[in-house]
Amino acid sequence: MLSCCFVCVMKSFQIQSCRHAARVLDVGDINQCDWHCKQILLCTNPITNLDHAVLIDFALTTQTYEKETLNYIGNYFGILEILFRARSSGSALDPELALKHFGEPDDWDHIGVRISVPWNKDGYKDIQARDMFSFITIC
Repeated sequence: MLSCCFVCVMKSFQIQSCRHAARVLDVGDINQCDWHCKQILLCTNPITNLDHAVLIDFALTTQTYEKETLNYIGNYFGILEILFRARSSGSALDPELALKHFGEPDDWDHIGVRISVPWNKDGYKDIQARDMFSFITIC
């Protein structure tokens, strides 16, 4: 039996677990359209003492069903937004810890975001995927 809570101190393995879950959803062509804070349960297995996150509530998801229809995949930024929103709602999540352990977007993540970070002199950080076609130049 797992003991789960949402508002608690999030550990690095739980943050990495969220990132791995986002990657699995992306590779599976599953887009969760309504990410919200109550969809992530932070768990510690009392027997193994392993920390992880469990994602629930996939009632509003999309998958590609026609090859001409683009399935917008935004799971990376959806979960990252939840991690930062949890901080503003009273959770003990450290934004710097979240960025350190959540990792960079995958090359195929096609949007970028600007997030507010208190430790940066500019007060924000831009997050976007690497340019996977940097070797191509337009003359």
